[in-house]
Amino acid sequence: MSLYGVLNSSVSGMAAQSNRIGAVADNISNSATTGYKRVGTEFETIMGLGDRRDYATGGVKTDYRHAIAEQGTLQSTSNPTDLAIQGNGFFLVARPDSAPALTRAGAFEPDAGGYLVNSAGYRLLGLDLSGGTSSIDAAGAQGMTPVRVDTRGLVATPSTSGELTVNLPSQATSLEAGALPSANAAGAAYTAKTSVIAYDNLGASVPLDVYFAKTGANAWEASVYRASDAASGGGFPYGASALATQALAFDPANGRLADGAGLLSLAIPNGSTLQLDLGKTTQLASPYALTASSMNGNAPSGFDHVEFGADGTLSTIYRNGARIDSFKVPIASVVATNGLRPMDGNAFAETAESGSVAIGTAGSANLGRIAGSTLENSTVDLASELTTMIQAQRSYTANSKAFQAGAEMLDIISNLKV
Repeated sequence: MSLYGVLNSSVSGMAAQSNRIGAVADNISNSATTGYKRVGTEFETIMGLGDRRDYATGGVKTDYRHAIAEQGTLQSTSNPTDLAIQGNGFFLVARPDSAPALTRAGAFEPDAGGYLVNSAGYRLLGLDLSGGTSSIDAAGAQGMTPVRVDTRGLVATPSTSGELTVNLPSQATSLEAGALPSANAAGAAYTAKTSVIAYDNLGASVPLDVYFAKTGANAWEASVYRASDAASGGGFPYGASALATQALAFDPANGRLADGAGLLSLAIPNGSTLQLDLGKTTQLASPYALTASSMNGNAPSGFDHVEFGADGTLSTIYRNGARIDSFKVPIASVVATNGLRPMDGNAFAETAESGSVAIGTAGSANLGRIAGSTLENSTVDLASELTTMIQAQRSYTANSKAFQAGAEMLDIISNLKV
């Protein structure tokens, strides 16, 4: 055995323990870093070259392992753009050089341009739902763009669907065909009338008059007109024909509409095609009554806040309650999570060991779900790190003692007199 080998082995041991303390220092310094994954130190033996009669000293080599697959505890926040993943996966982000990366650090905030960025300046990537594609799997990674929260300006949404539920009196008298509202003649008769408000493409309100007229036993007719087309003083004849007319047939046994009946399709002037559902309308032995009325679309309104759904859908909420889905945030995953390469900014890059990145919708297959107003804490346990630090200090001291012993033995040899 060479005394120089003793010195080299001791230096190797001190370097290994120094590296171990370095990893502990990194963990402790990032104990409050959102989404941080602790790094552990493993040691590998280096064998010396020698025969069976003479021991050859070797040493030790350090290997770092990031526990990337380990889930940190989740903590609620008051910021709706703070995001965490419950389960497997990563957020897909773009670095300042536009290169993609993976991260669990979901403390996102809108920058000056409205783009969601985390503390490292990485932009969150998602699928822009305004482009017509709503499937993340169909869009692929190339279809992702930086997620942007637009808090400026007003928004108006045209009406495309509505529901109107009434009860039509079964004892009502049938009206003559030539006097029905659908004929749009002066003095037209009707059994009941109600009004609803829809919205056009510019958010202007479009009041609609809905007429119901009994045409026979268990048979009715529904006609819809634009209220602004009514004759002077209101009523018939309207300046334009009915937007839609629909025959309604009821089951005499229960007073309900036949299956599939009661859906009116009408084109709103300067707006979209509105599907008005009358499917829950009844004909019972009771006076006419309006029991439910709803309509989507909205007048121009300003921004209020945003919300993230568990599937990653970003919805913009306006002050009048209107909700518009603007982006869908994907979840990225790899086969071997711990094989990813750590990068600055608490991000990771794919490697040959990790496998290629695949993306999908949050909550699908083995992917986690997205939690809004939530952050993932660091996986560092301070008590465990302090214990490791003490162990490393003791081992470093022991290696230094071995080095000192080897140095003293060399001194003795060098001072021998012949």
